Amino acid sequence: MPDDFDFLAHEGDLATLIRNFDWAKTSLGPPSNWPQAVRVTTTTILQSPVPIVTLWGEDGIMIYNDAYSVFAGGRHPDCLGQRFARGGRRSPSSTTMS
Repeated sequence: MPDDFDFLAHEGDLATLIRNFDWAKTSLGPPSNWPQAVRVTTTTILQSPVPIVTLWGEDGIMIYNDAYSVFAGGRHPDCLGQRFARGGRRSPSSTTMS
C-alpha cells in the first residue's frame, strides 16, 4: 500500500504532526487526494528555516513549518489543519490597542 506521505521526505516535528494529522476532516481531504501543488508547497516550506505558513483553498487550511510553530506560540499545534479564520487570527476581544 502506498504511503500517503511519500512526497514528504523531511523529518522534523511538523513533518511528524502533518503525517499524524487526520486531514480527511479538512476540506483538503486525505493527502492521497492533495493536488501536486499542495504536496510541493508542503515539502518546500518544511525545508525552510524561515517561518512560513500556507493557507490552502477557500477555507485557508493552515500548513506550516517548524520555524512558524515558534511564531504561532500557544496556538501551535492546534492551528495545524485549521481554517485560518479559526486558527490564525485572534478574536477582536483578545487584541489591545496602544
